[in-house]
Amino acid sequence: MDDVLVNRQSPLPKIPDDIPESLKQYLTSLNNIVGENNRKTFDTLSSISDTNTDTFTGLTDTPSSYATAANKLVSVNAASTGLEFITATDEKVKASTNDTTASYLGSKVTAGNVIALTTVNSGANEQIQIQADINKTVTWYIGGDQTAGSNMSAYVVVPFEGTITRSVAYAKTAPTGANMIFDINKNGTTIWTTQANRLTVTAGSTSASQTSFDVIAVTSGDALSLDVDQVGSSTAGGDVTVQLNITFIGT
Repeated sequence: MDDVLVNRQSPLPKIPDDIPESLKQYLTSLNNIVGENNRKTFDTLSSISDTNTDTFTGLTDTPSSYATAANKLVSVNAASTGLEFITATDEKVKASTNDTTASYLGSKVTAGNVIALTTVNSGANEQIQIQADINKTVTWYIGGDQTAGSNMSAYVVVPFEGTITRSVAYAKTAPTGANMIFDINKNGTTIWTTQANRLTVTAGSTSASQTSFDVIAVTSGDALSLDVDQVGSSTAGGDVTVQLNITFIGT
């Protein structure tokens, strides 16, 4: 800027030597006046500061500081005359770009078949827990005419945490004279503390089911075994399949 201003100063005319002294003095006074005016103009222009800026806060229509503005958004102000920092308030989501309605995540995720959704840490760092309830069946088969005894078939080791929900029995040959009764044990202890609730195929029938249990929870590593407590009196039931339904809970 200084070089440009200096070059723009008007050069002062040279006063000839061969003119009267009074005229020399007059012209010298004029040169002094012009020179002083040039100097004042130069000083004025030099005092003008450069208003260009390389920072957002240095602009004239933006906030002057980033203080207390962490994680805020930039928005046009209500008067449409400048920019300002605002706090983000829209925490809703859309399922896709075609979604017409934004909403909170909990209402955008829906449960499905054997899938349950639960909000945990309510009011704090909330999370959505997705739980899949998968039904598995433990099966024992004992061929031929039944005889009473403990551990009448192989142990079954449970691979996951779950809940016992139902047991069923099917026989090719129905017992007669008395009922055929089965007991199921978890780690050697009956799941029917109330023995009257044991899985019972009544005399003359070929099937039975039970949904009442005293012990329903199983965990990974539990060993399940089958006892035949009673087989019938006149005719023993034969070729029996016993099943235990367990709902495994996956999260």
